[in-house]
Amino acid sequence: MKKFVSVFGSGLLLLKLFCFNLEAKTEDNNNISKLSDSNLAVNSGPNKPSFVRPEVSFCEFLVSYKFESLNLKKEINNEFINLLKENINKLNIEVSNLKKENKILKQKLKKSSFFKLNDELRKIENNEKTIKIKKDELKLKEDKLNKVIKKQKEIQNKIDLFG
Repeated sequence: MKKFVSVFGSGLLLLKLFCFNLEAKTEDNNNISKLSDSNLAVNSGPNKPSFVRPEVSFCEFLVSYKFESLNLKKEINNEFINLLKENINKLNIEVSNLKKENKILKQKLKKSSFFKLNDELRKIENNEKTIKIKKDELKLKEDKLNKVIKKQKEIQNKIDLFG
């Protein structure tokens, strides 16, 4: 998959270079007809103009479209990163609260009667199991966050390449 992405990115760079080279040849060659004065309608997003000027070539349009799609991926990844960070913070708070509860329960154990002892011990064991589960979940979320951040850096490198 990485080879495909790097080949695809290299191919787009070559396309960009080819298109600009083609435009230079077009300006030198008067036999090639130019686009008409009427504007060409294109699919437009919220941040794109609804028409392309006639002097904008199709290759430039392709490169700008790829750049816009990379920016959109970057925005989506930023939102996903923020959600993952929120989840990690919530899990950290839950683990912290469970640890505090365990501490309080252990203090109560020292003061409680023998009959309450088993119930309190069960609560502590359950809390410790829950803490372990939450820590494992936290580790998975952190790993996922690191993967998304790595992908975000790759997207930023592609944006820098086309920008």
